[in-house]
Amino acid sequence: WMKTSGTLKVNFVFQPTNAAYSPIGFVQVGYAQGETGWRQFSKSITVPDGAARANIGLLVEGQGSAWLDDVKIVGEDGAVAVASAPEKKAPAPIPSDVPLPAREQKPAIASSRADGDWPRWWFDRHKEFVARLQKEPKPSVIFFGDSITQFWGDKGKASWDAHFKPLGAVNFGIAGDRVQNVLWRVQNGELDGVNPKLLVLKIGVNNILGNNGTDAEIADGVKLILDEFKKRAPASRVLLLGILPSLDTNTDARRRTKNINAQLAKFAGENVRFADFGAKFLREDGFLTREIAPDWVHLSPRG
Repeated sequence: WMKTSGTLKVNFVFQPTNAAYSPIGFVQVGYAQGETGWRQFSKSITVPDGAARANIGLLVEGQGSAWLDDVKIVGEDGAVAVASAPEKKAPAPIPSDVPLPAREQKPAIASSRADGDWPRWWFDRHKEFVARLQKEPKPSVIFFGDSITQFWGDKGKASWDAHFKPLGAVNFGIAGDRVQNVLWRVQNGELDGVNPKLLVLKIGVNNILGNNGTDAEIADGVKLILDEFKKRAPASRVLLLGILPSLDTNTDARRRTKNINAQLAKFAGENVRFADFGAKFLREDGFLTREIAPDWVHLSPRG
């Protein structure tokens, strides 16, 4: 259970580590924003090979307070590894007008987000994006992505305002999004009636860290997004960005990122350009420092 106050944006995360305390996974369990009552979140997690410990915590942006209660890690056998004192609370109701997601949560099948307490905030943000397209001036550049994109509007705002805002860019990033969620958003209004000069896409890390889809399925899902771009905004050029490196050097996530990016590079051509600048964030030995990514996933202002 989690609740927040003030203007906070809070991610509730689970991060397994190896015996040397290096992170080898990252799972977003839930998200809350602003003044909320107690909300219940749950997530089925596949612990990666080599995991010896796990961190549970909150990633916080803004001013206010956040609380966790009755936190449990339950194994497949029903054994409770971690638990805090429970309190009786009622879960927040899900609005009746929220559409249900596609049953198959796979990268190449468009799906909205109705897991846990996501619907209210996620769909509100989606509706804001659709409404923005009806306003003048029309955006010249649209960035589609996940939290790494969204956070340009928070900790990366100075960089955004200096480099992208003058180009007429808008930020359509949503924290926690996977490939299938961006595909759904594009199919449901986030590119209707506009032909921006440039569409920027960076997506896939949450599929990797959440073990959602094979490498080929993730790449196939990205290709479907590119197909939607061409169908809905044929005059737009596309900048497809490689998935950024995350976690420690010798992890499955790093290997998968490299493999998927190699597949994404094959989509370049005609109006699509592929760029992979992930190595710029790493030391010479391949290590991703906390100065660049404090949680080994999301970028700092320097990043």
